[in-house]
Amino acid sequence: MRPRLTDWMILIVMLFTACSSSDQPGYTVLFDQPVLISHNIVSHKGTPIGKVQQMPSDFLHTSQVSVEIDPDQKALLGQHIVFVLIDGSLELTAIAPYGEPLASDAVLAGFASKSDLLLFRLKNLFSNKALAARHRAENLANNLAVRN
Repeated sequence: MRPRLTDWMILIVMLFTACSSSDQPGYTVLFDQPVLISHNIVSHKGTPIGKVQQMPSDFLHTSQVSVEIDPDQKALLGQHIVFVLIDGSLELTAIAPYGEPLASDAVLAGFASKSDLLLFRLKNLFSNKALAARHRAENLANNLAVRN
């Protein structure tokens, strides 16, 4: 009787952990250089809005990070957002007033510092910054796919 009860308890624990897993989609953030993320919190204007699911795995070229945004913060998301590494954590930043909604498998542009973001904004001063950020993320994703 004892082993059977243990088997049921293991099954219940496994079901509970499977049901409690997150259904929130993760977004991929690509950086054009190695980044070191020391905090797994994603914030917007200093307020935590999500977490880093997967830390960078490539320290030689393009860095790829997976982030998860809390469901009640999804209204902040769109193709007009990018992520900036500030003091070891990711900060969500809008580079345009609005943007198209994100697909669940969206790839977003990341910037290793505020100065990298400023340089990007200056280079795209007279163009659609949201579109330029999307192109940047797509180019980084293509480069990553070619290398792998």
